[in-house]
Amino acid sequence: MKKLALVFWGLLLAADCSREPQTDLMRKMEQSGAGDLRSVTSQSIQQWFLRNPDVAFDISRTCRKLKVNTPASWGDTPDGRICTAAAQVHIFYYRLRAADNMTFSLSR
Repeated sequence: MKKLALVFWGLLLAADCSREPQTDLMRKMEQSGAGDLRSVTSQSIQQWFLRNPDVAFDISRTCRKLKVNTPASWGDTPDGRICTAAAQVHIFYYRLRAADNMTFSLSR
């Protein structure tokens, strides 16, 4: 029985250690209602940002500071996926707004 308990605890610890550590950016996203982002793709995060553009703009500003001097593999981390999705949504809304202004100025 003790061996079974030891194996159980070993597996539990191994499973917990294999998960990505939660970062400040991930906590900020979870507090905004995004849920657990450790294994979510950047496309799924982008879809969530499209429904919550204000959060995307805020996260995009935070990411500008985080991206300085990061290794090439950073984009594959949860923070990297979050920042990639936020930047894509930010650009999408910026272009949409620019197109609106252009259309508006042409109709005058």
